[in-house]
Amino acid sequence: MWENTNPISPPHEDYHVTEDMADKAITWMRCHLAVNPDKPFFMWWTPGAVHGPHHVAKEWADKYKGKFDDGWDAFQERTFERQKAMGWIPADTKLAPRPKEMPAWEAIPEDEKAFQARLIEVYAGFLEHTDVQVGKLIDELEARGIRDNTMVIYIVSDNGASSEGMSGSVAELNAQNGIPSTVAEHIAIAEQLGGLDVIGTPKVDNHVNAAWSWAGDSPFRYTRLIAAKESMARASDKHVKQLVKSVEKQYRSFDRSLASKSKRSILRSPTGEVQVSCYLDDLEESIRQLTKRFTGSYSTRTEATEALQRADFMNAYVRDNPQMKGANERDARVQTAWEKGSQGIRNIRQAFA
Repeated sequence: MWENTNPISPPHEDYHVTEDMADKAITWMRCHLAVNPDKPFFMWWTPGAVHGPHHVAKEWADKYKGKFDDGWDAFQERTFERQKAMGWIPADTKLAPRPKEMPAWEAIPEDEKAFQARLIEVYAGFLEHTDVQVGKLIDELEARGIRDNTMVIYIVSDNGASSEGMSGSVAELNAQNGIPSTVAEHIAIAEQLGGLDVIGTPKVDNHVNAAWSWAGDSPFRYTRLIAAKESMARASDKHVKQLVKSVEKQYRSFDRSLASKSKRSILRSPTGEVQVSCYLDDLEESIRQLTKRFTGSYSTRTEATEALQRADFMNAYVRDNPQMKGANERDARVQTAWEKGSQGIRNIRQAFA
């Protein structure tokens, strides 16, 4: 851990960084007011909570024991109805269906439910613990007599509840690194380390089942990390496909006018603008190499295109055969330019797949 440019170590076993951040912020406010009592201040207080892993003392998690035993489907419905009652969503809003990739609570094995419930109990306790630390800052403003003269913007957000926990985990990084595992394996690890009470401690990197995140993201259909059709990232699949097709066509025809006019293409949709890099720098580099180095060899764009296509097919052979790398330097150079542009097209396709 670091404080400014100074390395520090946790001073005691039950240390929690969010608590420490609240204490540091209060100390900073007191020092500022002691030196400059009439001078306004700006504080940006950004704890890591409640990002995963969800770590909080047992007493905080235990406050929610049993509150989620009826599962994520019931939790989503309760949240949804409360949002309606509070006027946060229109009265005619429809309850979002559970994604087919997520199991119903009643469909998971009985011996798994206690594990899944404990994950969300810890998360809920972690969230309340964070809110209490924020409360300490507000109390300090009150104690200093400046609360009514201080603007507080309180944002608890990570673009919605996230789904890295997949099926429920005590090793969050498994999913992020593509390491397959089963719920039974996670339960077994928890048991080896001390049972369900180990969840929320530094011994594990626990994260909730994605279905809990989905339920907590009511009234939306999915979770953070998944761009729904209503979002800017996939505002218009039809327009995105047209854009990709256009970029690919113009790249393959070596349209220099496109490269000279703009470095960016902008996709406009009813919900806003999405800027998509068209990798035109790579296109310009390809054109430059063709016109400057290979004018004598390729007299027309058609011949140049055919050469690039041939080089594309040579990729694997040239890469896997060292003798080929120096055998035909001309085609190898063309191949490099072609690979750069082709990668740009692949990136665009992947971004909007």
